Amino acid sequence: MYPLFSSLLCFASLNVLPFSVLAGASERGPPLPSTHISLSSFKWSLVNANRSIVVPTPFLNQPHLALIKAGVIDDPNIGLNEGTTRWVGEEEAWTWETKFKVDLNDGWAKAERFYLVFNGLDTFCDIQVNGHRIGSTDNAFRSWVFDATQVIKSSLNQTVPLSLRFASAYATASKLAHEPGNMWFPNKSADKKNSTTLQPFEYNYRNWARKQQSDFGWDWGE
Repeated sequence: MYPLFSSLLCFASLNVLPFSVLAGASERGPPLPSTHISLSSFKWSLVNANRSIVVPTPFLNQPHLALIKAGVIDDPNIGLNEGTTRWVGEEEAWTWETKFKVDLNDGWAKAERFYLVFNGLDTFCDIQVNGHRIGSTDNAFRSWVFDATQVIKSSLNQTVPLSLRFASAYATASKLAHEPGNMWFPNKSADKKNSTTLQPFEYNYRNWARKQQSDFGWDWGE
């Protein structure tokens, strides 16, 4: 489904599938669009949590691919690089950023409704348009549609920033797992007789993230 690297590295892979803006004229939810604008060809940047890394990237991508191309990391599939690049998945967040023009001359003002349509977002993502949070996701196995009408209508004839901030899947799953009353698997405890064991480099809390399970460690045949 996604162009992933090794499972050991990509437990927090932040894959983005095609995005589009639908401009329509219906009050009953997403209509058949009168205008369909794909932003996949826009100029995007990939930014880490403290903005010490900012690299250009295609939209249909994941951090490892963009970081390899920019010379920030080596290919995790070569030698022992998977160990030295684990920090990519453990980063607090990675954000895709771009800007688009809401141009009155392109017919934006005539549309009654605007929707952001994502075929897939992996996994814990906050979407902002012009500084306004319009939605969040928590499931990599489904598509998402967000109504952006109010924000876009208030931004006519402006250059509008769009950002998709993906939190670390491991950190988010860990937080969910440790909420009162919750359990997780595998559970590595001090009592080895009553706990499952973890393989080297395997991450816990996989049952709290609706994403490809091999991203938390090797699961072939489990």
